[in-house]
Amino acid sequence: VVPIAASDDIFIAAFDMIFEVDAAGRVSRANELVSRRLGYTREEFIGRPSSDFVAIEHQEFVFNRLRQRLQGREPARSTIEFEAIGKDGERFPVSSTAVTLFENGEPSGTRVVLRDLVERRRVEDVERSYRQLFASAFNVLVSVAPDGTIEDVNESGAALAGYEREQ
Repeated sequence: VVPIAASDDIFIAAFDMIFEVDAAGRVSRANELVSRRLGYTREEFIGRPSSDFVAIEHQEFVFNRLRQRLQGREPARSTIEFEAIGKDGERFPVSSTAVTLFENGEPSGTRVVLRDLVERRRVEDVERSYRQLFASAFNVLVSVAPDGTIEDVNESGAALAGYEREQ
């Protein structure tokens, strides 16, 4: 277990949102990034119930996992995805990796690292749209690697060449 003082640099330097929740589920410590992304000052954020930041339809799942972790029935470290909610009501997808904190050998809380998935989901949507457009285009479209290997061809290209697309 890393003492809090030794982990301060991680809290400050991290590109992810990091906070700690005590056994009662209240935020006991947080980096500036998490409070700012959720729309709170650090002072407003510390002491708030962590349920304030989880969309209502995800709360049962998220907090059952938290309880199980604190009771030792869940791995000490796990990652889940859910929808977070900011002070202004903005909802956004996050990936949450949580680690149980121990004091005198007993679970005393949880350290949570949140990663905002908004940009990743945007990129996935653009890629999905591109693939659909590529596959359904009337024109022949071919994707070629730098070494000249055909990586992909759309249905029109495959039909023109007399092949199945997978060949």
